[in-house]
Amino acid sequence: MLIKVSRDGKEIGTYEIEEAIRLLMAGTLRATDHYWQEGMAHWGVLSELQAQESLRKKMEEDQKAQREKEYDKKLEEWAVGAAKKKQAEEERASYFECHCCRESFDRPRGLSDMIGGGIVAIILGAFLSAVSVATSPILLFVAVLVSLFGLCRVAAAFIRSPHCPLCESTNFSKPPKLNK
Repeated sequence: MLIKVSRDGKEIGTYEIEEAIRLLMAGTLRATDHYWQEGMAHWGVLSELQAQESLRKKMEEDQKAQREKEYDKKLEEWAVGAAKKKQAEEERASYFECHCCRESFDRPRGLSDMIGGGIVAIILGAFLSAVSVATSPILLFVAVLVSLFGLCRVAAAFIRSPHCPLCESTNFSKPPKLNK
């Protein structure tokens, strides 16, 4: 942007703002010289222009630094998101898939799942039978049923094939082996 510069009421030249400030710093122009640019109502002092320009440049630098900081932050967020997505895809690639209900799962239900519940039922039945000896024959009958249920569950665990946790189908595929 061009400005007109005057000294002692006489116009001494037209300059770009940056050139005028450079000449002011070099001593060719004086801080007491006046300037005018299109849109101004009155002439201003050249030292004020220098202060305004340094403030404007500082603000531009701050804005640029803020934009760069925001860009870096967005770039970091994108990288973190991409890494999480890749990790989720890698985890998902190791899942089993049921061909019946199309459910994906990390491991099929099987022996260990059924045995645990059976053992808990056997222990509960033993506890109930110990309590029921002194109290009620009906409670003893319930204790025996609970223990039998636990024994059946343990036996079934050894007979039953691994299966889908949702539909209990044995028709599922193993995840492909990843070459690493």
